[in-house]
Amino acid sequence: MSLKNSYPIGISLPKEIIKKIDAERLDVPRSRYILRLIENVYREEKKNITTDNKRQQKLLQQTNPHGAGHSSDQSATVVELRTT
Repeated sequence: MSLKNSYPIGISLPKEIIKKIDAERLDVPRSRYILRLIENVYREEKKNITTDNKRQQKLLQQTNPHGAGHSSDQSATVVELRTT
């Protein structure tokens, strides 16, 4: 992570959270450890959205043999919007 691509911010966290972070981070700087936690949450969230979209696509294919975008398929638009 380059300082040119970062914005310094300040946050307040409950003491209990800071104690947990400090116990887990070992010699990793607190800011870097918190950044990694946040990045992991976003990475996992993206994975879950991708999985949900694939599941929805499969359901659409099962319920609409003509494929997404067929004039009788109103839910296809929602799936397409979620992927952008």
